[in-house]
Amino acid sequence: MSSTKINKIDSVKATLFILLAIMVLVLLLFTLYMPEIRRLKLAVSYNERSLILLQQEMIELQTKKANVSELREANRNALTLLGKQFDPDHAISELKRFFPTIDLATIKITPVENRPILNFIISEYDVSCELKSPDEFYSVLEFFNSYSSVASVSFPISINNNDRNSLNWRFRLNVFRADSVRNQN
Repeated sequence: MSSTKINKIDSVKATLFILLAIMVLVLLLFTLYMPEIRRLKLAVSYNERSLILLQQEMIELQTKKANVSELREANRNALTLLGKQFDPDHAISELKRFFPTIDLATIKITPVENRPILNFIISEYDVSCELKSPDEFYSVLEFFNSYSSVASVSFPISINNNDRNSLNWRFRLNVFRADSVRNQN
């Protein structure tokens, strides 16, 4: 009978010792590895958010690339004309079809730099001329739309009556020309 008591005591002690050892090991694991597990979970969460943001940015980039391609295709003619040099003498000879008298004076030439893709130069000209009616001015505007340089008429346009049954017109003509094209990756 005494041997069974010893066996019972030893098995109880052994069970308690094993349970105590398991609890110490579990406690040790939680205290040592839980901060690492938390850091790992945070890193995984951060990486998942970064991946979602990256995917959103990639979609936005693809959309912008498609928009740029569409704009480039739609404005291919203007982009080609930007590279051409404006010749004031040639412009005057062409404009004499519309105006009996015309004067084209350079006001200023302004380089526009630090653009993302294209640096360009804006040349401003003061145009003084005579037209018989305002309706003729529409054909002048159409002429500038089809001219061999990118040109625009700036408003306001000054119109005065003169003694010769015609109108004196004065307006600013802006001519745009590409200065330098940057690498487009």
